[in-house]
Amino acid sequence: MNRNKFYLFLILFFLESCSTGFPEIPPGVTHKFHATDFPDSFVLLTVPNKYESKRPTPVLIALHGSGDRAEAFHDFWKKSADSLGLILVTPQGLEKMNMGFGWNRNKATERYIKNVLVDVRKRIQIDSTQIYFAGFSSGGSLAAYLTLKKIIPNRGAILFGASLDTRSLLLNSGEKYRFYIGHGTLEQNYPHISSVADTLAQSGHSVRFVPYPNIGHTIPEPKHKELLNALRWILEK
Repeated sequence: MNRNKFYLFLILFFLESCSTGFPEIPPGVTHKFHATDFPDSFVLLTVPNKYESKRPTPVLIALHGSGDRAEAFHDFWKKSADSLGLILVTPQGLEKMNMGFGWNRNKATERYIKNVLVDVRKRIQIDSTQIYFAGFSSGGSLAAYLTLKKIIPNRGAILFGASLDTRSLLLNSGEKYRFYIGHGTLEQNYPHISSVADTLAQSGHSVRFVPYPNIGHTIPEPKHKELLNALRWILEK
């Protein structure tokens, strides 16, 4: 081997050894893809503006409520997730409804969310020790279910306006999670959600329950501030 070929070999070897194996994804750009085996739905993915392909990055999986759409919920979280350096992943619900899409807690949904994360990992380097869920209404209920049933290993979930079934939530997961639970005091199920939050805390989970005085099924204004409050708390070590 002559000297030029030898040096070329060394350069190629060095570049290969330094490569992450992931394509360069432009920071701040939203990408759309279909999860494996689920061609009738889609997933939105946005990397933060400070994203570096060689550095594992935390992930927030945002689950919209019934009747909503992935685009709107993705936009809802994008500014807050970006400001804290989170990869934002928003799958669209599998259940078609009159005004949008929703969720069922069943095997198909579990497989869908698993496949979403597998496909995200093929596209981008994530920090597997820092995966979080966030959901509103039925999306929050699903986030709690997926967390406690250990469908996707994660550190915790943000639950806004969720309906939490005590029997299905208090699973013997063995793991301890962080739960940020925000709920309007005018919601009919407010006393029940407050009780569930207490039970989760008594079970050893880290829980922050935030009542929203004098409002119903929504998040108080300014919404961006409350999203940041929830994210900062859930990200604490």
